[in-house]
Amino acid sequence: MARLWAKLPFRSSFFEEARIGQDAHLGYKPAQGRLARMAAFWLLWVLFVYGCSSFRYILDGWTGAGMREKLLTLPLLGEVTPNILITMVALPALAAFFLQRLLNRPKTADFLIEVEDELRKVHWPTFAETRGAAVVVIVCVLVLMVYLAGSDWLLGRFFDNVWAWGKPQ
Repeated sequence: MARLWAKLPFRSSFFEEARIGQDAHLGYKPAQGRLARMAAFWLLWVLFVYGCSSFRYILDGWTGAGMREKLLTLPLLGEVTPNILITMVALPALAAFFLQRLLNRPKTADFLIEVEDELRKVHWPTFAETRGAAVVVIVCVLVLMVYLAGSDWLLGRFFDNVWAWGKPQ
């Protein structure tokens, strides 16, 4: 029976489709651009949650007293109100869902895949190279600072003397 099953022509395509179906929840090209997608997801989600923490206070001003009543008290979080549930649980969960869908759209995913490929090609400097470049920048800034401060002082003294000539004593 096993040999017969192995010779069936539809066997490989059936299992290939089943495998693709299993990976469908991972999104478009799940093995590529994984780091760029993860970084984009978490950075955007944290930014959204930060905005939600500010939006909570705005929502407190917009809503009535019923939305600001305490539902329960949690040890680390303190009082939990409906506004807190909306802004710190419901909205971030919706944001996570929509960000996941957005980052797995073919156009967005292809862009992030290309970004990750380009970042792998970048020559990242060593610590010694970075330290040397930092020293060059600091020395240049100090030289320019001394030059500009000296020029300012000299020109200030010059124009103070020029303007002092026209004044009666």
